[in-house]
Amino acid sequence: MDLSALTDTGRAALWMHGHVHHSLDLVRPGGARILCNPAGPRFANPAFDAARAIAIG
Repeated sequence: MDLSALTDTGRAALWMHGHVHHSLDLVRPGGARILCNPAGPRFANPAFDAARAIAIG
């Protein structure tokens, strides 16, 4: 699904997501920062950064 209408038009400042198997931190043309920091099963992602973990509760 192409969500660039949200990330590239200035409608979103930050986009956090999961269910991928690698870390990602980039800024789209409209300024939205896309951030993904998965730990993976038993912390299988060597690029996981515990300092970037966000608790939602």
